[in-house]
Amino acid sequence: MLTEYNLRFLKVLHYYGFWITFVGWKHDKIKKICLPVRGVVIGLSSILAIYKLGQEGIQCIINGTVVYFPFMVYTFTIPILLFKNRKHFLSLLLDFEDCWKFFCEEKERKVLERHYKRIWKVANYVHICFFFEIAFYAVMQLALDSVLHYVFDYLSKPHVLTYPHMGYLPTNRTWDGLYYVVAVVGCYNLVETLSVQLGWVILFVVIVAYCYPILLLTEKAFKNLLQYDGDPDSAALKKAVQSHQLLVKLNKDLKAFLGLPCAFETLFVSIILTLTAFTSVTSTDALVVGAYSSGFILHFLAALLYFSLGQLLENKSEELFTILYDLRWYTFSPAVRKDLNMMIRQARKPFVIDFHGNYKFNLENFMQILSTSYSYFTIIQTLTDNH
Repeated sequence: MLTEYNLRFLKVLHYYGFWITFVGWKHDKIKKICLPVRGVVIGLSSILAIYKLGQEGIQCIINGTVVYFPFMVYTFTIPILLFKNRKHFLSLLLDFEDCWKFFCEEKERKVLERHYKRIWKVANYVHICFFFEIAFYAVMQLALDSVLHYVFDYLSKPHVLTYPHMGYLPTNRTWDGLYYVVAVVGCYNLVETLSVQLGWVILFVVIVAYCYPILLLTEKAFKNLLQYDGDPDSAALKKAVQSHQLLVKLNKDLKAFLGLPCAFETLFVSIILTLTAFTSVTSTDALVVGAYSSGFILHFLAALLYFSLGQLLENKSEELFTILYDLRWYTFSPAVRKDLNMMIRQARKPFVIDFHGNYKFNLENFMQILSTSYSYFTIIQTLTDNH
């Protein structure tokens, strides 16, 4: 039986359009059909963005049109990768259940519940951010454009809204049916993109933050062994060994589930930071500058959050290794030393999110992403100057 927090997690993921929770359920076939259909709709946006790039060249980077190509690819790819790894997600949920059952003492439960409640406070802020972004990026622009035209008769032609496909309208566009069809389709794609991005934020933050209190409780179990000069109490040793085994399995399932999506996220962040920053710097349209500069800030802060949480887990796991190394192992019996040696060898590998040893989610890799984005930025700027 899933705990209250895990059930809440599943409902939130379903709300944001992630279908990885339907493992072997009756809706599984329906979701498998919906995924390619969703991909066709979003894929058309990607094809149009590439067409625009070939038609206008560097100008479509300046006006922000091409940025929707990586956005559409992201919107389709992340749910696909998570759906592909959904069995590992189920395994992760079972790991959290096992940890909840194992750490059953009153003080341990208080630690878990305190951190879980903090996590969901952050998730509620993400909900607010989601509706704010929809209002700011999707609804407000079209509403403001229509009000300025129909109510105040201020505009002579529709403004270039920061929606996908808006750049494909002719220069002599008017408020006709084609304009509103393109705007509504662009608005839908934008809502899909925001839903996937904010859903990924909640998924990553909740899963990683669920792991942190387990690290804390494992650290406490290790520290209890420091007080012994001879063989530790059998209950204390059993607690330390079993908590460490749970942690090893949790780290394995975490990498299996988030490894590939996080590798893709790393590539996506470097490209998006480059394109949004370049459009913000080079565009002369105030609305475009405001939309893309705020987009740059949001993606920068989201990436900083991801890699900071990953660094937090890595730092705490290194502290666990230090505690194990400081134990008075030379006073223990050979049987206890054997268990301790196994834990030390496993603890030497830090609790880190990566993909086969690459794309590690820590602050060192975050700085490397910023360096890569700056390199891309200078290349595009050079190409622009040449034209």
